[in-house]
Amino acid sequence: MIKREVKNVVLYTRVSTEEQVEGFSLEAQKSDLIKYCSNNNYNIVGEYEDAGISGTTIKERPQFKQMLKEISENKIDAIIAWKLSRISRNMLDLVEILEYLQACDSGLITITDQINTFSTLGKSFFYLAGIFAEMERDNIVEQSKNGMKQRAKNGLTNGGTPPYGYINNKDGKGLIIDNKSAEIIRTIFNLYTNKGYGYSKICRILNSEPEKYPTRMGKGWSYQSIQQVLDNPTYNGYIRWGLYSDWSKKRRKGMSENYVLAKGQHEAIIDDLLWTQTQERRKHQCELYTASRLENIRYLLSGLGKCPECGSSMISHRTQRTRKSDGSKIWYRYYVCSRWANKKGMCRPNLVNADVLEKEVLERIKEFVQNPNLPELLIHRLNDDIDIQKIKDKIININKKISKLNSDEDKYYALMIDDEILKTLKKDKILENISKINTEVEKLKSESGKLSIQIAKLNNTAFDLNKVSKVLKNFDINFDRAPFEHQKALIHSLIGEIKIRASNDISERTTESIILRITDTDLNCISNNNPKAEKAFEATYGTVPPQ
Repeated sequence: MIKREVKNVVLYTRVSTEEQVEGFSLEAQKSDLIKYCSNNNYNIVGEYEDAGISGTTIKERPQFKQMLKEISENKIDAIIAWKLSRISRNMLDLVEILEYLQACDSGLITITDQINTFSTLGKSFFYLAGIFAEMERDNIVEQSKNGMKQRAKNGLTNGGTPPYGYINNKDGKGLIIDNKSAEIIRTIFNLYTNKGYGYSKICRILNSEPEKYPTRMGKGWSYQSIQQVLDNPTYNGYIRWGLYSDWSKKRRKGMSENYVLAKGQHEAIIDDLLWTQTQERRKHQCELYTASRLENIRYLLSGLGKCPECGSSMISHRTQRTRKSDGSKIWYRYYVCSRWANKKGMCRPNLVNADVLEKEVLERIKEFVQNPNLPELLIHRLNDDIDIQKIKDKIININKKISKLNSDEDKYYALMIDDEILKTLKKDKILENISKINTEVEKLKSESGKLSIQIAKLNNTAFDLNKVSKVLKNFDINFDRAPFEHQKALIHSLIGEIKIRASNDISERTTESIILRITDTDLNCISNNNPKAEKAFEATYGTVPPQ
């Protein structure tokens, strides 16, 4: 039995890409919904549709999310949908949607499977149908995967963006070589295998002439893009499918050994001999990289340093050299600009000696923690940085602005009902101004809400002076005893960024500043060896930093 009257409703329709192809049209759904509402005397106050979007999740459905927002803000009795699977095929999503609708004093009615969540029986059927909808989705996914697997075994691609060097055949049955980009693919293989160039030099050559060697997105060639080209069997005339499972969640960690590799129906860009030689060199390079990892070459500060030229993060870099004395091999560690490392020609390496940089940073940290008054100063500094009253004052100012805008809106509405004024003023212009006011009010309300959340978080945050003191005083002991992974995690939790001094001489390329993560304080300014250290730190003690 229906417990309440339904009057104002919104319509929701959805169709996935596959269902569009099969003729499962939005128009057919909408026609049935309008007819149903007419027969039941429902007042349709809104229509929402998501075309070509999967029912796996609601995250990528803009119209559905907009509909839920409208329901929370307006008096809407129910959503009318053609079938429960149009709402979602995910049981967890369905449960959360129903809870949300109930909180908004609203419900869901589907006309095909006759679900009405306003009744006890309807709710029970809702959950039961949801389970079958999810089972149906899993079955569809499995069938789709089987179909895609069979297409790959037959030497055909499964749609989507074709590999660089190819375009999709219009009949959907394979790939066609794109002569211009295919020549770039041949150049990459030739430079790597026949010339013996490394990724760095290949990137530098390609990026030096972007018009001659363009990328698909125009962002320049990187290490990763070169490696992907060299590893892609499509260029040797094969189709590979299923190398990664559950890519949307696991990415490259989801690599599978049970993938399909079959002879493709497309023409190869790279012949068998060059492909085999390339894979042999790739294998050898991977073995060398693994050997360097086994040498325990580690980096404490990866990502913390900032390039003095472009500001990009500094990442690890190693170079192997031969000792003149005995001919043995030795590795040298550096930090280099990540932009240069990944896209040669986009910046300079700006090498920093890793041993020198890490020693300098650790010395500054140890000097920092040995200051006997530092815990009290640090806590005071933290309290300065999180002045709750300042945030409250901001909220007060925002509320004043909202009040002023609401007053202005009322004045515009007063103009709308004055016929004499409307003879001289344009109605559309008044409505446009009202719309701008509403937009500005929404922005201010959002900002005020974020500030309120910030206050709540700060009120729940307490800094324990004794714990801070203990951790800082025992830094040396704890750090030296900790395994490398913990040492690195500790450094990254303390340091926000390290600005490198610009210089053409690597010996002068040292730290310009070492910024603490928690207070934005520069460790170089509070070093015990710096005669200006105490004064530099005390300059901020008990004062308000400039806005």
